[in-house]
Amino acid sequence: MRVPRVSAGRIALFCFVLHALPGDVGGQQVRDTVQLEELVATATRVPLSLESLTAAVTVISGDELRDRGVRFVSDVLRDLPGATVVPVGSFGGVTSLFLRGGESDYVKVMVDGTAINLPGGSFNFANLTTDNVDRIEVVRGPASVLYGSDAVTGVVQIFTKQGRDGVTVEASGTKGTFGSTTFGTSVLGAHGEGRVAYSLSASRFSTNGTGPFNSDYANTVVSGTVRATIDQQTTASLVVRHDDNTVHFPTDVSGVASD
Repeated sequence: MRVPRVSAGRIALFCFVLHALPGDVGGQQVRDTVQLEELVATATRVPLSLESLTAAVTVISGDELRDRGVRFVSDVLRDLPGATVVPVGSFGGVTSLFLRGGESDYVKVMVDGTAINLPGGSFNFANLTTDNVDRIEVVRGPASVLYGSDAVTGVVQIFTKQGRDGVTVEASGTKGTFGSTTFGTSVLGAHGEGRVAYSLSASRFSTNGTGPFNSDYANTVVSGTVRATIDQQTTASLVVRHDDNTVHFPTDVSGVASD
């Protein structure tokens, strides 16, 4: 059965202020490497350092996702304290996230500030991949004041990659057990001294599944983000994501559906 899931492009405006620090004008200039503080935006809607927050926040970087070889967002969320990920069946089965013992529809899921929950608050993590993901911020605990009544037990926000000056092209491929294969490519870049930045990615994952019969699964994802800096306070963003999934229902040798 083929189940296409399409997320239409959305445009969102974000405001921010750029601060410049004066350089050392006396004596010889020394270049040092400075470790910048990690900023979190989901907990307060304003970028703040992780150390200054009182909320229970976890940030999962894109580097960590790549190092672990994680394809599905649900695979990394299951390792968080207070989080329970419940899949139904094998690949492609409905997958729900429960935070701090609350219902699955009490968790708000967002991509670059735009909510992607279904009406009623539920969200199926089965086919949500880490393609084009820069980082994931997870707030555990009530956030209804900031995000509405469907954020009773927490918020999961995904931030997509941002292009930098020049053009970067990446390609990857993997092969594993159960006939699993993954192929992906991405392009990141920016023009006009970074005033227009973009990131595009496409990937396909397929597997024979873990069941003996009819457990095949395939997942194709195309994702893209374009950001235009209008002035120092305003940025316009367009985020598009399309995924197409083929899910087989496992059966036994007689053709009867199996768990």
